[in-house]
Amino acid sequence: MTAVDLSRPMVDQASRFTSSVGVTCPLAVADATDLPFRSNMFDGILFSYNGIELIPKEQGKVRAIQEAWRALRPGGHFVFTTHAFEAFNKYAVSRLQRLGLDLLNRAIGRAPQDAEFGEIIPDPERNVEVYYMQINSPRKYRRLLKRTGFDLVFYNSRSRIDAGKRPTKLADFDGEFKFYVARK
Repeated sequence: MTAVDLSRPMVDQASRFTSSVGVTCPLAVADATDLPFRSNMFDGILFSYNGIELIPKEQGKVRAIQEAWRALRPGGHFVFTTHAFEAFNKYAVSRLQRLGLDLLNRAIGRAPQDAEFGEIIPDPERNVEVYYMQINSPRKYRRLLKRTGFDLVFYNSRSRIDAGKRPTKLADFDGEFKFYVARK
């Protein structure tokens, strides 16, 4: 197992944690869009807690998925989670307002509020956990995986998993995180 993060402070924190629990694990500062590992090196890649949504622009997400493909051995698994643009949750009204404003701005020739659909760039004066996020439809991630060559072997929402419900397209609308397991 090798753990990576883009942030040196996060890697340092992981180092302190692994040491405190007696675990030896190689740690590295690395960019998911340009992994410093040889091809066909890993049996599995886990991209934790919606991290793919923090990579700017669709092309960045495509590059991260391509890098996961490259670094995985044949038959290896890529596991990640996302939100969903179409989720019915407390953010649905805000997302619909942003969509309406985006469509209006495009129709009248104004620059859209978001550089790419689904981008959220909050006011940095606010005390928020994340200053950039792009929430896409799970359909987009399924297409990106397929285009890269992955087979999606499992997809479901957290609440459906917790309730023992089988995966269906209805999971796209569930307000909980989406889980993807793709095989190279």
